[in-house]
Amino acid sequence: MVTMLISLYIWSVGWPLAPQDSTHAIGNNYGEFLEIYGQIVLHQGIDVMSDTSGRPVYAVADGYVKNWFSSGGPQYYGLAIGDEYGTDSCDGYYYWHLDSTMYHLNPGDTCHAGELIGYVVPWFDTGQPVRFHHLHFCRIRSAYQWYYAQLKQNPLAIVSPNTDTIPPEFEDAIGSDRFAFCRDNTSEYLDPDSLTGDVDIIALIHDQTGDTTAWPAWNRLIPYKIEYRMHGPDTIPTTRFMEFSGVLNYDPQSAVTIYKNDTVCDSRGDFDFRDFYFIITNTDGDSLIELSDTVGCWQTELYQDGPYWVVVTAYDIYGNAQSDSMQVTLQNGTVVEERPIVKQIEKQANLGATIFSGPLQLPKDKTCKVFDVTGRVVAPDKIKPGIYFVEVDGKITRKVVKVR
Repeated sequence: MVTMLISLYIWSVGWPLAPQDSTHAIGNNYGEFLEIYGQIVLHQGIDVMSDTSGRPVYAVADGYVKNWFSSGGPQYYGLAIGDEYGTDSCDGYYYWHLDSTMYHLNPGDTCHAGELIGYVVPWFDTGQPVRFHHLHFCRIRSAYQWYYAQLKQNPLAIVSPNTDTIPPEFEDAIGSDRFAFCRDNTSEYLDPDSLTGDVDIIALIHDQTGDTTAWPAWNRLIPYKIEYRMHGPDTIPTTRFMEFSGVLNYDPQSAVTIYKNDTVCDSRGDFDFRDFYFIITNTDGDSLIELSDTVGCWQTELYQDGPYWVVVTAYDIYGNAQSDSMQVTLQNGTVVEERPIVKQIEKQANLGATIFSGPLQLPKDKTCKVFDVTGRVVAPDKIKPGIYFVEVDGKITRKVVKVR
């Protein structure tokens, strides 16, 4: 097991269920693959589990109640509480699945950290011998009315204490192979001993905390961060696939951008099953999930043929980490010019992507360089479909995606 300290924010809040100074079981994690009412989405917060309904819910910070409303049915009432007074946009919290028949705060009320704000609603029968009673908890940024909000931050980054000591766990993704390999953005699965062309790498990973839920499947959560690297005739340095830390786009397209969901690698996230197949090559190295990430892949024709070790590392938010590996072979039959790694792209700020086709237009009066996601220089006239970063006068200024 590898251990690494993940930098969290310098401020923290207590948990929204009592005792607020103790950890609680989590039933769904931030950014988790979720199938609900026939739709695939990413989970929009954390589900703090309760052993019974009617459990008191407490404010984690001082705030102003912006709204009390239901997003659909008696189980879906909740409070939107902002950090600031007034109608302007501000940060805040969603506390969801509160019982509308019991005491709760209302719009216009103020609250203080540790104050009672409502009670957990009885959850409906989902087919297990125990009920999924829980509080859905989000860190958000919103505006007047507060019906919709931007998911600003993983709540586990700020709740305290955090005492998990269990690292994420890898499982075989296909047959007895640790990872699965398929043609980029298809369900054409490939022989790992003879990889060619543009390849997606798929890893089956789950995490769990030290606090268990009442049903085994609910203990399977997603990790906080995943990275990969390759060692062989060429080296691909550590590349961040995903870090579920900040702003989260949670729509169906975002879900299938990072999770494989076909008949072979079938991601599942419901009350019965939790299997998370991550397409770890669908990334441009930042933590924001966006459509352009689907262009990401292992462009094997850019690397020397031969055996490679694919190494994947998964972290939880508490600093526990686990790595696993698998050997594969590239057989493109081409001789590749060696290109040194000259820049650590992962450390660049998140940049919005510009999608283009044809030649890449660069300012002629500036000194420009183009890097791929591994940090290797690419000649502008030799850019293939993929994700690139443009450096102008020594500073990375643009992320561009060339489409096929």
